[in-house]
Amino acid sequence: MMYNNMQSYVRTGSNGFSSASRIVIAIFLFVFLVLTILLYFFAFPSWQLRLTGVQATAIAHEDGICASDDDSNDSYAFSYSFNGPQGKSYSVTHNSFCTNVINDGDQVAIWYAPDNPTNVLAMPEAILLYIFSGIGGAIDLACLLAILLTLTSGLRARRRRETFSYTNMGLR
Repeated sequence: MMYNNMQSYVRTGSNGFSSASRIVIAIFLFVFLVLTILLYFFAFPSWQLRLTGVQATAIAHEDGICASDDDSNDSYAFSYSFNGPQGKSYSVTHNSFCTNVINDGDQVAIWYAPDNPTNVLAMPEAILLYIFSGIGGAIDLACLLAILLTLTSGLRARRRRETFSYTNMGLR
């Protein structure tokens, strides 16, 4: 008699996960995969350049004003002049990154690829890389933790239910 009541209490299923747990796992797994793919495609080349590139000091030259918003601070696109391998001079235009952190004529730390000195990462870009990689990594870690907690909570709940049913039936 007690066994029939306990059997109705114990959730049956092959893996012990409810549909809500599966949905939570799927959502966090999707967010984890999307962020990981974005970080890989956008941040990995910059990280590779930052970690394996050659550091140099460049002079920033203002190339033009970028589209600004309503505030009065304009941002500028820059080109960077530096001496590369074997003392050869390079001037690399970087129109894809606009900033108001540096000024015309400032000395800026850059990293360049030794086999392609026109591939440059400037210090303001590196700072943004650190910030966004840290935020993305923290969100990825939180998603992994949520997935692991959801997976283990289903298993722990099933173990508690099995232990509860055995003890109430006098088997343990």
